[in-house]
Amino acid sequence: MITQDDKAAFDAACTVLGKATDEIMRLERTIEASEEALARARRRYEQARIEYICCQLRLRTAAITSLPGSKPTTVSIIGEDVHIRESIAALLYVHRTLHAVTCGFGHWYADASSPGSQTLLVDVGEHSVDDAFRFTKSLDGLPAKPRIIAMVWPNRAANFIESVDRIVEKPLGLTRLLDAIDAEGSSIEARAHQEPLS
Repeated sequence: MITQDDKAAFDAACTVLGKATDEIMRLERTIEASEEALARARRRYEQARIEYICCQLRLRTAAITSLPGSKPTTVSIIGEDVHIRESIAALLYVHRTLHAVTCGFGHWYADASSPGSQTLLVDVGEHSVDDAFRFTKSLDGLPAKPRIIAMVWPNRAANFIESVDRIVEKPLGLTRLLDAIDAEGSSIEARAHQEPLS
């Protein structure tokens, strides 16, 4: 379902992107404009464009998942950087029509339903290694633990070997990430078939 917050965020993103576009065009027409000013304007434009794309994706995903017969979300992307999370979600949607939800390390528990049927993609940033590790370890006590894929730089991979099901090393390759998601999805199906009926 598309919420008022989603609509407001999209409208705000459109406004910011429009202003950023106008600023670049104005500076490019101004002979006195410095390269430094242009570089700053281009960075603001790129940030605004990413936010616009993310908001657009959220609206489309909300519209599709609200249709009768749509599948529930089974992939969650957890991490510190919202732009990285939303970019990965966009790639999964475009290349595999996967509807992923994204959130920070402290918010997944509030949104999780049927955690054992989920695959979690944990983005381990250079400055969020400790937070990511604590998050993955905190899942050990769940009755139905989700499958966890850590996206991590090679020099930090050893930290997560015992707390996750699979590691995809950075820089990320889309094919490797999709293969890992498919493999963990198969593990979830196999586990579901093995569990006795109550």
